[in-house]
Amino acid sequence: MKPAQSIDTNREMPDRLDGAPAPVERVRVLDRAIGARISVLRRARRLSQSRCAEVLGVSFQQMRKYEQGINRISAGAVVRLAELFEVPVEEILYGGPRLQASRAPQMPQPPTVSAVVAMRDSLRDIPDPAARRALMCLISALATDRCAADRPAADRQSRRPARR
Repeated sequence: MKPAQSIDTNREMPDRLDGAPAPVERVRVLDRAIGARISVLRRARRLSQSRCAEVLGVSFQQMRKYEQGINRISAGAVVRLAELFEVPVEEILYGGPRLQASRAPQMPQPPTVSAVVAMRDSLRDIPDPAARRALMCLISALATDRCAADRPAADRQSRRPARR
């Protein structure tokens, strides 16, 4: 009987002739995406890599590798992290709940907490105040069909806390 051949999942596979990414590269992209969602959820809950690693029973270095998509995380570990983060497993795997097309809601779903936190951090990192205002106006216009900057000044003032 021949010994079973081991499959090297880390080796690079050539791109296919049809231009689609090689199977191994698709898996790596998925691992990185899951890791990035874990990182965002962990940070949103102000948890350390060490605390998450402790819950999983791994080293903080292993946790870092999960977040970077270097090492693949097991299904059991994803379930334990979902419990720790108090989110459905789908939030980690897909970025939110996945619904069958026949049961899909007609109204758009609100953004996830992790998406809102990431957006807030991104806006805070924009150095130009005018650019930041323009983006906020765009978001407001998309959400309400009207830019907040176009409201009368008295209306805008009433929504702001008083400055001291």
